[in-house]
Parts: sequence; C-alpha cells; structure tokens
Amino acid sequence: MSTCARCGQRTLRAACADTGLAITREVAISHVETDKLQAMREIAEARPDGIMHVGFGLGIGGMNAALQEIGWVPPRYTTTAFEIGAKPGKWRNQLAGWIGIDQYDERNKTGEDFLNRFEARYGYRPAYFQPLYYCDVGRLMTTAIANARPLTGRGVKEALERIKMLPAACGAPGTRLRFGKFIRHGWMGAEFLVARRVLDDASDVVIHGTIEGLVRPGS
Repeated sequence: MSTCARCGQRTLRAACADTGLAITREVAISHVETDKLQAMREIAEARPDGIMHVGFGLGIGGMNAALQEIGWVPPRYTTTAFEIGAKPGKWRNQLAGWIGIDQYDERNKTGEDFLNRFEARYGYRPAYFQPLYYCDVGRLMTTAIANARPLTGRGVKEALERIKMLPAACGAPGTRLRFGKFIRHGWMGAEFLVARRVLDDASDVVIHGTIEGLVRPGS
C-alpha cells in the first residue's frame, strides 16, 4: 500500500469519527482493475449504507460489475480517483453511479470563459478538470515569468509569491490562485474541490455538491 493511500485512510477514519459515521467493514483491494467479487461480498455482509473507495482510480475497475453480480448496489463514493471518468469511455462506465471529488465546476465563470475561447478557436469543448487545471498552471507560470525581477530562478520564485487573489478556472466560483512566502497551496478557497456524480447510465458527469451542501441540477 502506498504512503498516499495510508494517509487517505487515516484522514477518512478521523473524519468519520468527527461526524459520527460508523465504518462497518474495511477491505483491501488491488490498485488496478481486477476481479472484485470477493471483496464486494465481504463488504456486503456488513450491509453499510454506502461504500467509500480510498485509493487510486484504477482500483475501482470491476467494483460495479461485482456489486451487480451479488445484487447489491449501494451509494458509492471516492476521492479524486473519480477524475479518470471525466471523459466518455471505459472508465466513465466503470464509474457509473459513483460520486467523487473533482476540480471542474461549470458555475465558475473564469473556467467557462476559458472553455468558450477554446471552443471558438478549436471547434470542441473539453469541459472537464484537466484543461482548466493546465489553464491555471499556465497563467501562474507566465505571470511569474513576466513579473520576475531579475529573470532568474529566485526571481521567478519571488514573483510567484507575489501572486494574490488571481481568479482560478478550477474549483467553485470564488476560488483564487495565491502564493506567499510560506504559502504553497496555489488554489485557495473552501470549494476548490467539489463533488460530481457520474449518471447511472454513464451518459454524463454532473455536479453533485459543494462544502455548502448538495447542488440541484440547473442551479
């Protein structure tokens, strides 16, 4: 098991304890797409209200099929592993019905303005997290390089630290890009990460909720 996965598990256990959620069963699974039938049977024996996957996205492969085979398909949640289902295809089908953490929020005007310009120039609209992430990173890099005095490694570092409250394309409306002498987060805001859901038929990925609660479709 990776250090990242162990850290995620510790954080999840602590969050469940803080919010009064009971963990009824923990089952280790492979980080890659494998037969998950036995693992899902072990979880089903405890009959929890839902399943939370903590790990890399490829580990979800096979879970839906196993759950359907045993006739038990509860609510399913995961972390940013969810982002592999952003585009149609195999992995969105694997994530059908899942809710996960994402960086794309179509209510964010900065992100939508970027996608509008992209679509006008290239004829298609990549409405998912990765183009917006690269947009933010590119803006950070070019802003720092343009304002570096002198144009050296240290100059660029100090120019990055002077970037404050730059509207971000990623995240919910109000997310900002900011660095400082002791700040290395980049994206600032309680809703940089939002919850999205893959529809049961895998036809689309829709916003599900933010830290403020569930988001109704079309709101």
